[in-house]
Amino acid sequence: MIEIAAILVSLLLIAISTYSWIKEKNHKNKYKDFYSLPTPKPVLPIIGNGLLFYKFNYNIVKVSEFISETVGNPCVIYMPNETYCTSCPEELKIILNHPDCLEKGSFYKVLNTTFKQTLLIESVSKWKKNRKLVSKGFNQKVLDSSVESFNTMGPNLIEKLKKNNEDLVYLFQKFTLDNFTENFLNINFNFLDEKESEFVDMITNGEKTMARRIGNLIKMNDFCYNFTGDGRYLNKIMAQAFDFIQKILTNKRLELNENYFSHVETKELRRGQLLQLLLSDKDTTDEYIRKELVLLAGAATDTTAYSMAFTCVLLGMHPDIQKKVYEEVINIVGKDKEIEHNILPSLKYTEMAINESLRLLPVIPYTGRRSVADIHLGKDMHKIYRLYFFDV
Repeated sequence: MIEIAAILVSLLLIAISTYSWIKEKNHKNKYKDFYSLPTPKPVLPIIGNGLLFYKFNYNIVKVSEFISETVGNPCVIYMPNETYCTSCPEELKIILNHPDCLEKGSFYKVLNTTFKQTLLIESVSKWKKNRKLVSKGFNQKVLDSSVESFNTMGPNLIEKLKKNNEDLVYLFQKFTLDNFTENFLNINFNFLDEKESEFVDMITNGEKTMARRIGNLIKMNDFCYNFTGDGRYLNKIMAQAFDFIQKILTNKRLELNENYFSHVETKELRRGQLLQLLLSDKDTTDEYIRKELVLLAGAATDTTAYSMAFTCVLLGMHPDIQKKVYEEVINIVGKDKEIEHNILPSLKYTEMAINESLRLLPVIPYTGRRSVADIHLGKDMHKIYRLYFFDV
């Protein structure tokens, strides 16, 4: 009886292996253009190019630099999913705007533990609904009115910069977080005057910890990750961040009443509208609001802070460009006059310098999408099947 069972199991395994082999062969024949692309070696079963990530201590920047230098672009890497990597502007334009390529790439799963169901990693159907709600808090009136807070907080930032004894990125992180809470939550925390900001530290350390998950098969699994040192540390600091936001929500709910919106002036609606909208929506829970606000605060703080720091460093490296930017600002705005939002479009050279900084040192150098149907990328890559895309 045991021998018969063993034979049946063996036959079943052979049948499954044969079926998988035939299916894979047919698949590769169908998408031969894709599979003919160069691939980093070695590609191992289950882990794909996992050893490559291990070699560079799961530093995705170093991995992408190595791939660009040794393999070329475009190429295919296995994370362990087949992932098409490209930095071709024409291809990226197709990918990022294609209706069948709106889902996030697999490496966004590193955010699942902390930010599940938020805008960044939500499925497309739910993302569209929630995006409509959140985007109301970032309308043009809100953005225009935020210039007022820049004028108010700017002098304090200038004084801090004159001291020349603080980390530039950290200083801009505190300044940006002050602006975010002022303009979108209608709360003034004055993080900039704190020598060490606990909330900024939590956000920064959380982002670094999550980034170390990419390419690590054990840490990419949410269940396994919670038992690792990084997983326990991340859960701890994010719990503290959520508690911080929950206190804000509790206090705000006490301030608001059922008729709040009907009594608010238009000017007041422009400030703190994001939090008000989230609290007033019957379909949103405190848990969702906590996650969304921590995510938005982290994203806004990190991206803007690094953009400002990189731009300042590049201007310092190029005094001639810095001089032209300074002269344009003085000529258009003046030395003592406050900046108004309608003046900003006139700062053409300044905008050009900022855009060049973003091009040279992008704060988010990678993006990933998962296609749900075949995607055509032009004559050189006729058809890419349902897989993941990664911009390097």
